[in-house]
Amino acid sequence: MGRASVHASVSNRKGRCEIGSPAYALAIDCNGNFTITKESDAKDLRENCKIVGGDLIFGGDISENINLDGVEEVRGDWKHNPLSD
Repeated sequence: MGRASVHASVSNRKGRCEIGSPAYALAIDCNGNFTITKESDAKDLRENCKIVGGDLIFGGDISENINLDGVEEVRGDWKHNPLSD
């Protein structure tokens, strides 16, 4: 049986979190602004960042519940941009 290769790395110097397999890595800049337009965006944020260094922007017409459990601090503003997708 084969094994899946998964790696995780955190670099405090650049403030990035990367998770995934070598073929696909998700990189989220926890120090900048973050836009949420759907629940999967919120999931990526809460699984990778406890602190958002910039603004947290809710974009578009969000019609689903957004779970931010795990996010402890937003250092910027909370905004809603209904025209953003």
